[in-house]
Amino acid sequence: MILRIVLGIVCAAALAVTSASAQQKNIRVRGTIEQVDGLVLTIKSRDGDIVKVKMADDAKVVALVKATLADIKPGSFVGSTAMPKEDGRWKAVEVHIFPEAMRGTGEGDRPYDYKPKTTMTNGTVNAIAKSTVNGAVEKAEGATLTLNYKEAKRKSM
Repeated sequence: MILRIVLGIVCAAALAVTSASAQQKNIRVRGTIEQVDGLVLTIKSRDGDIVKVKMADDAKVVALVKATLADIKPGSFVGSTAMPKEDGRWKAVEVHIFPEAMRGTGEGDRPYDYKPKTTMTNGTVNAIAKSTVNGAVEKAEGATLTLNYKEAKRKSM
């Protein structure tokens, strides 16, 4: 009888730890903030679901501002969302220029949720090569960024 009680307590404790761990799991939500109530955000996901997210007391909020390719310089720390092309190269679909205070944020290369097969690569711009015809830039999307991250690199076009 005592063994059953002890086993029941151990199982209950294991479930409590599992539940607490599951609540700490990071989940990416992409959508529109519909309401803010203190630290709780009500977000309408891109699938139309309503999600409530409680932010940490020390949460940081950042905003996006429009920039051009000319704003990216060698040494800039950026994040590039890219999709694979049929020829094996990567096409950047968006590039985020991080302020210097955020250098190193999410550094590396990983799958991303923008669209199937997309990746996010955060790194330091090593080089910017522009496609040219007779010395003139062919088109804005003719540039290739080479990003260095954690002793690796990736090129996005």
